[in-house]
Amino acid sequence: MKFSTENPCRQAPKVSFGLPVRNGEQTLRRTLESLTAQDYESFEVVVSDNASTDGTESIVREFERLDPRFRFFGNDVNVGQIENFNLAFERSRGEYFRWIGCDDWLEPHYTRRCVETLDRNPRAVGVLTLWKLIDEKGNVKVATRHPPLVDSDEPRARVRGALCCMERPREEWDPIYSMLRRSVLERTGLLPLERFTDMVLALILSIEGPFCTVPEVLASRRNTYDEETVEEIVRRFHTDAEAWVKQGRAHRYLAFLRT
Repeated sequence: MKFSTENPCRQAPKVSFGLPVRNGEQTLRRTLESLTAQDYESFEVVVSDNASTDGTESIVREFERLDPRFRFFGNDVNVGQIENFNLAFERSRGEYFRWIGCDDWLEPHYTRRCVETLDRNPRAVGVLTLWKLIDEKGNVKVATRHPPLVDSDEPRARVRGALCCMERPREEWDPIYSMLRRSVLERTGLLPLERFTDMVLALILSIEGPFCTVPEVLASRRNTYDEETVEEIVRRFHTDAEAWVKQGRAHRYLAFLRT
């Protein structure tokens, strides 16, 4: 099965936001509104809809009609969460890229501050900001007090720093939800089929180069993590992998299938 990655915009934007989603109608509108409120113009929003069965597409289409920077791409079948994240990147074209969840939102100057920081730090693979977790009632549960430091010139030191950060609560270290350089992400192979897929990619990125930081609270996320057992995670990955093989998109996952 072939998935479309075409984007009709003539000129590539500076920044791409990749929004992988499945059945996100309850929170999606707030996320998209936070992107329209950005005080930086050169960006696109690439929504990769993973065969939603709710009103997700109609919400995105509203924004698409009003703003040509919004692009909707729909999968005919559910390709799994990890692959949909990868598709969101592959369907984008910006020099800088950021994944964003359908229940996350950004402060109006997030994009401008991150672009300015990356432009000033050409060696950096990405830029982290402070952010906060919001519970179901809208209360702030956790706000990062300081940015994690993975900024050494030495790859070994960066890897040690990344591993130490990963021992902290999840809200303190999540470089997957940072603004990253496209050129670096293209070298990584993206998110692999792996239980700790985000951590694997984070370590690869830390080997590639340092992260810089903006010490401001510029992003918010809803604290709605689902708990899964190891058996459930492995079973889901194998089910997804079988579908990816049939679709001809197993190039990133064969090592996992042989285990």
